[in-house]
Amino acid sequence: MTNSLGGVLYPTITRPRRALPAGPFRARQKEGGLATAADVIRIARGEIGYREGYSGGHWNNHQRYSPAVPGLEWSQNQAWCATFVSWCARQAGAGSLFPVTASVWAAYNWFRSRGRYSAYPAIGSMVIFGQSANSHTGVVVAYDATTITTVEGNTSVTGSAEGDGVYLKRRLGRALGPAGPLHSGRGRRGCE
Repeated sequence: MTNSLGGVLYPTITRPRRALPAGPFRARQKEGGLATAADVIRIARGEIGYREGYSGGHWNNHQRYSPAVPGLEWSQNQAWCATFVSWCARQAGAGSLFPVTASVWAAYNWFRSRGRYSAYPAIGSMVIFGQSANSHTGVVVAYDATTITTVEGNTSVTGSAEGDGVYLKRRLGRALGPAGPLHSGRGRRGCE
C-alpha cells in the first residue's frame, strides 16, 4: 500500500489489528487509524534547526525529547539520536512500529527480533549508521544508489561526535542498515 505526497510514493504504515499495549508504545492515534512514512518525515523535518542546551563551553545533550517520551525521561543529558527517532514516531502516531529507546543498539535488536531489519532503505524508516549497531541513527527521507538523506538528532553540521541539534543530513556510503520497513505487513522488506 502506498501514499502519494507531492508525486512521490511512500510506503503506508498500517496499524496492527491488535490493541496497542499500555505503556511506552501508547502513541496518539492518528485519525483514520493510519500513520504514514510521510507523517514521520513531516514531524522530523519540523524539528530541523532545534538546538540542545549549551553550558560550560559545550553542548550538553539537554533537549526536549527525553522528557516527552514516557520511559525515556532518564535519558536527559545523554546522547539522544535514538530518543529523537522514538519521539518522531510517537508524534506521528507510529509509536508501536518503532522501539522506545535511547540506545541505537537496543533499536537494532528490537527490529531484528521482529524480523523488520533490512539491508535496503525505506522512506520514513529508522536507519542505523556505523560499523556496529552502536553508532548513530536518524529518519530516512530520501536515498539513491550512493547516499542516504536523513533527519537526525544529536548531530551537527559537520557530523562530529559532539552533536548540537537536529539537522537534515546527506550521507555518502552505506549505513549498517535501515531498520524497518515502517509498515506492519509480514514478509515485506525495504520499499516494497
